[in-house]
Amino acid sequence: MTACILLAARVSPAHAQRGGATIAGGVSRYNLQGATGNGLVGAFRFEVPARLYMIIEPSLSFLRWQPLTGTASTHLMPELGLQVQGYVGRMHPYIGGGLGYSTPTRTAPGLQQNFFTLHAAAGVRFYLTRRFGLRAEVRARSVDPWQGTTVDMTLGIIQVPPGR
Repeated sequence: MTACILLAARVSPAHAQRGGATIAGGVSRYNLQGATGNGLVGAFRFEVPARLYMIIEPSLSFLRWQPLTGTASTHLMPELGLQVQGYVGRMHPYIGGGLGYSTPTRTAPGLQQNFFTLHAAAGVRFYLTRRFGLRAEVRARSVDPWQGTTVDMTLGIIQVPPGR
C-alpha cells in the first residue's frame, strides 16, 4: 500500500510542475512585408507555473529574415504567453497563446517596422532529469495582426532551478 502511494506521488502533476528557462533555436517560415522565405529563429523562454495545469511564459525571440529590398534584418520579439500543460510521465505536452511586439535591431529611415504580434504555440517538454529537459515547439505568429506571419519550429534545452 505504501509503495503504491509513493509511486502515485512520484508521477503526480503537482510533483511534475517545475518551471525553468529554455534556450531554443530553429527555423522560421515567414511572410513579412511581401517577402517570403525561411529564416533563423532563436528564443529565450521562461516557464513560470501559475496553476497546476497553467504556465505563464515571458519570452524573447529573435528572427533573421530577408526583406524584398536591402540587407537581411533581425527582429526582436518580446512576448507574453499563457499555456495549458498536461502530464504524461516525463513528457509535458502543451498548447497556448499570447501577444507581443516585433521591433528591428536596426531601423530603416521612413519605414514603419515596429508591430504588435499575436501567437499560438503547441509543443512538448520532456524532462531527462529533475533539472534538465528538452523542448520541441511550433509557434505560429501574426505580425501586425493578419498582415504578416511567421511559423517557428524550434528545439531547446530546459534548465530547472534547484529546489523545484
